[in-house]
Amino acid sequence: MTSPSRRRFLSGSALTIAALTGSVAAAADSQDRPAGRGGASSSPGEAIAALPPADAVERTYRTVVVETVDVDSTDELTYTARSTAETLDVDPTALSTIASVFTADYDRRLGTARGSFDALAGDDAAASVDDWRVDDDGELAVASTDGHAAFAGGEDESDRVDAAATMAEVAVGDEPRFGEDATGVATAFDAFESMQTVLFVPDPDVARISTTASGELRSLAAGFGTHPTALTGTAENEYYLFPAADVTLDEETARAIVADVEPNEVVDATVSTVDDAVHVEATVEAAPEYDREAAPDADVTASFDRETTTMTFEHVGGESVPADELELWVDGELADTQPADEFDSFADGDTLTVDTDALAVVGLRWFDESANVYYAYASETVDRAAFEGSADPDAGTATIRYVGPNDADSSKLAVTHRRDDGGVRAVDDAFADADGTLTDGDEVVVEDVDFGDSVRVQLDVPDVAGIHTTPLAHVRVSPPRLYLHGHPERGTLVRYHGSTERDADEFRVLVDGEPASTQLAENAETLSPGDVVELGEFPLGSELEVEWTAPDESMVVAEHVVTPRTHVSVTYDADDGTATITHREGEALPADDLEVRVDGSPTDAALQEDGDTFEQGDAFVVDAPPFASVELVWVGEDAEHRVGGTTTGRDVIEAAYDPVAEELELTYVGGQPADPSRLRVQRHGARGRSGDDEGAFAAAYDELTAGDSVTVDAALDDRIALVVRIERENATSARSVAHYSMTPQHPFGFEHEDGSLTATYRDPIARAASEFRVLVDGEPIDRQPADVHDTLAREATLDLGDVPVGSTVTVEWTAPDESITVQEYSVAPSATFDVAYDADEDVLEVVHDGGDAIEADALGVVAPPAIERPADWDGDGRVTEGDAATFEATEAPRTVYVVFRERELLHRERVDADDDGDAGSDSDSGSGSSSSSESSSSSGSSSSSASSSGGRSDTGSASVARSDAH
Repeated sequence: MTSPSRRRFLSGSALTIAALTGSVAAAADSQDRPAGRGGASSSPGEAIAALPPADAVERTYRTVVVETVDVDSTDELTYTARSTAETLDVDPTALSTIASVFTADYDRRLGTARGSFDALAGDDAAASVDDWRVDDDGELAVASTDGHAAFAGGEDESDRVDAAATMAEVAVGDEPRFGEDATGVATAFDAFESMQTVLFVPDPDVARISTTASGELRSLAAGFGTHPTALTGTAENEYYLFPAADVTLDEETARAIVADVEPNEVVDATVSTVDDAVHVEATVEAAPEYDREAAPDADVTASFDRETTTMTFEHVGGESVPADELELWVDGELADTQPADEFDSFADGDTLTVDTDALAVVGLRWFDESANVYYAYASETVDRAAFEGSADPDAGTATIRYVGPNDADSSKLAVTHRRDDGGVRAVDDAFADADGTLTDGDEVVVEDVDFGDSVRVQLDVPDVAGIHTTPLAHVRVSPPRLYLHGHPERGTLVRYHGSTERDADEFRVLVDGEPASTQLAENAETLSPGDVVELGEFPLGSELEVEWTAPDESMVVAEHVVTPRTHVSVTYDADDGTATITHREGEALPADDLEVRVDGSPTDAALQEDGDTFEQGDAFVVDAPPFASVELVWVGEDAEHRVGGTTTGRDVIEAAYDPVAEELELTYVGGQPADPSRLRVQRHGARGRSGDDEGAFAAAYDELTAGDSVTVDAALDDRIALVVRIERENATSARSVAHYSMTPQHPFGFEHEDGSLTATYRDPIARAASEFRVLVDGEPIDRQPADVHDTLAREATLDLGDVPVGSTVTVEWTAPDESITVQEYSVAPSATFDVAYDADEDVLEVVHDGGDAIEADALGVVAPPAIERPADWDGDGRVTEGDAATFEATEAPRTVYVVFRERELLHRERVDADDDGDAGSDSDSGSGSSSSSESSSSSGSSSSSASSSGGRSDTGSASVARSDAH
């Protein structure tokens, strides 16, 4: 038995966590719970009185979870109880028991509730059964009578209503109930009469229980006196295991199954036989909790040596860690040699090496036994490079081959086959031919796989908190992937994302169900990964499909509806209460096909008075209140598309922060009266999201006018979001309109021109200028922000004087007890570059085309996907006009970026990799910064409309490249 001071991860199997997902209980700690106060029943057995057998509602039951509800306030409700109450629109404290069915098709959920509530009211019943009525709201069907309700979800309304009606028929005794077709239901629910939470698993193999139970059990039940996620001390839990036919379950296997399923630590277990079941009484202790903040702030790297099969952990910076609080874990067990055997503390430069097998999961974990908290510094599963996987959809097989250089223990491996419908099976004796030892070339061939199925190989070893096992190999059987999309200038394109080359005549393009006049095979003989084919122009609203015709039954592998490729901007005048919609670029649109919607409702706004189309340069105005959704929507015969829009009032709240009082003041400055109930204040801090001040505006005012304000508590590490809640006819949406970080995040934009540097305040929070100190190359400048301004508000500027190219500007926030560096900016030179890509030679050439001379070691080039991180400029000294550097690029770049000191963007150039030859466009060079107050939208374009410039200091070059390129 593992010592409580060195508890393993005790999150149990994926089964238990998935079955109880979201049931974050703050329920009572008592083991023996009193009867619920709901009027119907508090018995777990009675809670399933309306559940039918799975086949009666055409579903597959993974798990059934029953909770007894007995609370004095809604704060004590589990997530499941609270969400059930919201689903049924009843008082949560009126519930006594709830039952939730987790199905193989998760959105076709089922549930029941008992309590002291009335039958649920509705306008028109979809069906009725005795005194039960069935209502459907478009997402959920609910059958109810006084004190009893059942609900069913799913996309199909008739399926939902039929399932809910069936549950009503079961409740009144007209149909068989769940349990008559499932082994152990009566035994388990009778035995667990007093348990707060009951988990029943009709088929552990379908529910993806651990491989320990694979093939061993027909069903399984667990009773928890305290909800597992609410446990703080110890608990007495019980299990009933119902062996499969011809299986004799020994004590060791029974204990192993319970240890797998139990979310907490099993410290003692008593095994006995009761009729046809194995009964396990388990004493458990609460699992340790993750606590990053409590652990010493250390950076640790892990590296695996294949030749010696050893893992080495190295402390590479940060705080030292007391060695007696560190644990080395290998394959779910504590290693024979622990850090405390070698060190008093694990500090910068120290290394720890541990022997492993050729395949293993290894981790280094900090654990505080007194607080029962942990943090894993490093966790690795090796050797994932030792496997290769492939699939043959035509043959219906998936193959995973071992190619590692070392012999490996095949008994440690588990192979699972997951079907597209959610079913999972263990592949028994997967590597049986290896005779227990894997060598290079050994393989497993899994048969009967279909599209959407996946096969994975992973280590079958116990989990440890924070040291999770990741798959060694994963093969997904997928049809070829194609992507249809509209291009602003080239019409509709199809891009091939398949992993293998295929004949183009294996695909057929359909337009509105009929073969298109232009097929892929007319433009290409074969399709290779990344190939793009132009299909041309199609009328708006056309429905395009690409069929893969190679299988016996053709399948659709790509779909696309042709929608407008138009860029519009929407600006809002907060004083007048009007939104102006302007056609910026792209195709002209028929005015009759356009609607302006405010909060989802069409308006009578006149798009065109003098013409039949809405085209570049056209604009019109619509009235809209603050905190409203304004959208321009194209409406086709069978489809519609949002061309552009905004949420109004994004700039009508001003913020000011007092770091001493730790308070944020939010003031409304709009010229139009506003509805405060639309505005929510959400605080996110170290402990997660808090809703304490969410309705602060509505609580203080019936109507907002200029000058109205609220003050909310906000710690230095908090972030506040302003969210607009918009009620539509059939839905409610929430959109954030402002974000505030109490600690400034890149508060200034910089512009360097003619040797002089200007800083512009960008932070959305107004702050005292004395809170900031500016340094150049580590020395404070003579003229500080407080010498120019008392308060820094948006767009306030500072002339920082002559600052040479290459200098580093640092901005410190001095308000906290210890100053914090909130921004660094390297003064970038101004230069242009020319870019050329030779696809035949896989070479990218970048040439300095004019401007400042730049030190070579300060220049880098990013060109995704081949060059994801800045590659150094080839050469020494200063790079001047005409100097060139070449880079190997085995894949055609989409956009090339030239960066200064890996931080500032000097040049961006789009390389059109879809055309033959060298082509460049969308060039953007020079330093300086830009911003726009407009909210704009671009439809149907694959290129980014965001601008980048060398003066921006808040975005690293690599991240700029990734976001722009993708």
